[in-house]
Order: sequence, then structure tokens, then C-alpha cells
Amino acid sequence: MPLRLRDVLELDVIQRGLPEVVSGERELDRPVRWVHIADILDIAPLLKGGEVLLTSGLALGEDERRDLRYLRELAGVGVTALFITLGWQVSEIPAALVDEADRLHLPLVTLRSPIPFVEVTERVHTEIVNRQYLLLQQAEAMGRALTALVLHGGGIKPIVDELGRLVGKPVVVEDAAHQVVKYCDPGDLDIVDLWETHSRTGHVGQEGRIGVQIEGGIPGCAWLDIPLREELWGRIHILLPTGTIEDVDTLALDRAASAIALALLSHRDAARLSESARADLIAEIRRGNLTSPDQIDRRARALGSDLSGRRLHALMVDADGFQDYVVRLGLSEPEVQRVKRALLEETRMAITAAGCTGLSTVESDRVHAILGLPPGKPVDRVLRDLGEALAEHLPEVLDGLTATVGVSRECVAEDMPRAFEEAREAVIYGKSTTVQRPMYRFEELGLHRLILRLLELSELPAFIESELGPLLQHDAKSRLKLVPTLEAYLRNGTNKSATAKAIHLERRSLYHRLEKISMLLSCDLQDMETCTRLFVALKSLDMVQRSSSRGAPSRER
Repeated sequence: MPLRLRDVLELDVIQRGLPEVVSGERELDRPVRWVHIADILDIAPLLKGGEVLLTSGLALGEDERRDLRYLRELAGVGVTALFITLGWQVSEIPAALVDEADRLHLPLVTLRSPIPFVEVTERVHTEIVNRQYLLLQQAEAMGRALTALVLHGGGIKPIVDELGRLVGKPVVVEDAAHQVVKYCDPGDLDIVDLWETHSRTGHVGQEGRIGVQIEGGIPGCAWLDIPLREELWGRIHILLPTGTIEDVDTLALDRAASAIALALLSHRDAARLSESARADLIAEIRRGNLTSPDQIDRRARALGSDLSGRRLHALMVDADGFQDYVVRLGLSEPEVQRVKRALLEETRMAITAAGCTGLSTVESDRVHAILGLPPGKPVDRVLRDLGEALAEHLPEVLDGLTATVGVSRECVAEDMPRAFEEAREAVIYGKSTTVQRPMYRFEELGLHRLILRLLELSELPAFIESELGPLLQHDAKSRLKLVPTLEAYLRNGTNKSATAKAIHLERRSLYHRLEKISMLLSCDLQDMETCTRLFVALKSLDMVQRSSSRGAPSRER
């Protein structure tokens, strides 16, 4: 509790002077910062405000205009009160000075009995220091209590509740977008309803002012920024229904803001450490550096993922056209990182919703996960639900961003490196096929598994050119495209009647086109081995074209 003017008036050393308040009786709750002794009239420039000024009045009474200017200058610098000893120069304060002091709301106190001013300064300064020391002790105790809440890991809410208890006033924590995060309301204010108007009115920091700031209004508030790693995370407010706040409440607000920042940092750092640990574990498993089932289970459990007793699969969720998406939305680097974290969180939520456990991390623009399917549930249904959840929610949450999802065959822990490779190949297939599915499973790839291997070895373009080169050259120059005809012919098992019906072509025209294809490729389209090579080449052509346009994931990124 700060020392106030009424406290000074009640001191025994002041009482010996027979004090009388002749003006400013309504200002007795003004705080007293210091006591100063001066008998000169031009003392105001040497004061800072908040002082009780003691004078014997020796400079007063000679020029009323100078005396009035003296009062105005003291009020202008914020002097708390002026004490004048009567009898040395003036026996009574002139009415003009009393009226002026009243107008200025400057407390004017007369002392009818002389007292040693040195005793006054000693006593008042001791009282000020003692109260400041007590205030610091209270602040230290509050700081320890709030820090203990942080160390117990309770988050922001216990800190807000404790601050509300300490100050007995409503407390609100808002984020940088002025949204209420947590609040405590010991009274009956409807905080949520009034907040939009309150938080966006005023609350502009005074230039050069650091620390707690006071905002007027109904209700007013004391508020303080909460920075987090050099960025504004939000603010904490103590609402002031009565318009006043005590120094101890201001200190409590300051300590609470620091505790909240510490809680946010510890939570964020703990989350970052956990994410880093997950990324390291998955990287070790993918590289084959960790194949012990016991070690994998133990480390996964330590990170909150119990994979024991589960059917394991590797999962990859690869964002489609991510760089184009970033450019389209004009995202900054922090915004790009937020999108990647959102991709990871959506994947985790989908895994949980499907009844699975998972250990996941985001790397570049894709999520890698070890998927633990629950025993007893049909694999097809679980994987379908997971894929459909991602296909539905990702575009909604990430502003149109889609992803290709690939999953491996079921495996044991020691085979996880191979499983991650299978999931990657399933994604490559998904990005290169016209068949749209919410999830691509490696075990369904069939012939495409061989084609993918050739694609990885960069031998596929040469194979395609050797089998289809003349035909592709023809189609590039001619309006009549023959590749679709060959595709339909092979897809229908070389059955000419079925082919003609499928592409709505007369048989005679089909025969003519097949003869043209046979001549261009110098091959017999009735030979099964030849047809098999051409079928594989056409599948490979489709995959190469789509992979180059959609960007297939590399083996290591």
C-alpha cells in the first residue's frame, strides 16, 4: 500500500505541528513519493511530482501575484501537497491563495506550531522505504507463487485465476488478434460480450513507456504486452470497474505477464523438443539405423505413441503442388511453416479419428508416419476412413491445399525402412495416375511397382522411346492421334470388336489404324509378348508425364 497524504497527516511528528487542511480536502488519497524542504518560490523546475513540499513561508506574502504563480507552478509539476508553517512570515493564508489552491486541486496544509522539518523528512522517508520494501516482498511472494504454477505445468488458466484472486478484479488474457484466451471474473462483468469493444478501443502504448499501462473508459484497465521470442503474442488486462488500481496489483500484473510468457515458452519449447525427438526417431527408422522392435516401442511410448500390439504400416501424406500453393497465396516463411504444422496436425487428428495410433513428423512438404492399426478392425475400412478424412478436411483447413496419401503393406517393426519406401512409391503412383483415390495402397500397385522401379533408375524414358518413339513422333505431327487407339486395343485384350465398340469406331477404320500403328512400330500386334511390352510402355508413358507435372517425392528430402 503506497504512502498517501492522509497517512502523512496522521504521523505524530506532523500532529505536533497542529496541521489544518485549508484546501484540497478531497485530494487526501494522493500518493506521496518524497518530501522536500524549500523556502524559495522558483522551486518547481527542481521537482518531479508526488512530493510533499515543506516551507516556513518566508518567501510568501510580499507579492500576491508571485504567490499565485508559485501555486500554479507547483500544481503544474504534480506536487502532492504544500505544507506552510504559520507565524514566521504569514499568520494566516490569504483567501486568494486558498481559493487558487482549491481551483488547482492542490492540497494546502498549515502548521500552527513549528516542527523540525528534518524529523518530518526522516519519518516520512522511512515510512516510504518500509512500504516499498513490503511491496517488494509481496511482489516476490507473488512471483514465486506464479512461477510455481508454471513449474507444475498447469498452463495459463491457473495463472489467470491466481492473479484474479490476488487483485480481486476481473483478469483477461487475449491473443494478438484480440481474442479472449483465458479470463477470470470474480465480479459480474460480462467479459466476453464487452471484450470486442473494450480491447479495440485505445490500448495504444505510450511512446517510450515500458511496463504496465492504464487505459481509461468504462471499465478502464491496467494492461501489459506479453512478448514471445520478440513477437507480440498477446496482452493481459486487469479490468478496473472502480477506475483505480493499487501498486501491489500493478506488480502482480507484471509478475503474471512474465509467468504467462514463461509458460508459453516452456510449452512451446517442450512441444518443439517433442517434435524434434519424433523427427529424429522416424529418420533413424527410415534409414534403417533402428530396427529393434523393443527400442522402437519404448521410444515411441516415451513420445506418447503406444505402437505395441498394433498392426504397423508406414504412411506418407504429400502436399500437391505445394510451391505453387505458396506462390498463389503469397505466403511468408513463418506462414509456410504454419501451413506445414497444420498439415501435420490434420494428419494426426485423422489418424486418431480412425481409431489408430501414430508416430508422425513433417519433413519438407510431406508427413511421414508410423501407423498403428487397432486389432480386430478391418484394415480396408480403417484405411478408407483415414484417407477420406484427410481428403475431406485438408482442403477446408488449408485453403484448398490437397495431398496425395500413400500407405505401405502391413509390416513388423524391423521392416519399417522398406515400409516407408513402399508408402513413398504409393504416393508416386498416386501423383502419376488418372485414378483418383483418397489413399493409394502399395499392395494394389501391381505392374506399376515394376514401372516405379524403372522410373527411379531413370531408365523408363529410354524404354518408352524404344517401344513407342515412332508412334509418339507421328502423333506429335498429325491431327489423327493413334496412341489412344493402341491404349484401347491393349486394354480390351486385343479384341478388335470390343475395341471398336469402346472408342465408337467402325471396324474398317479400326483395322486401318492398327495397320498404321503396326507399320510405324515395325511390330506384330497379334504377338502377346509385343503387346505386353507396349502395354507396359503406355503405362510408363502416363506415369512419366504425370510425375513430371505433379512432382513426385524424392527418396530423401
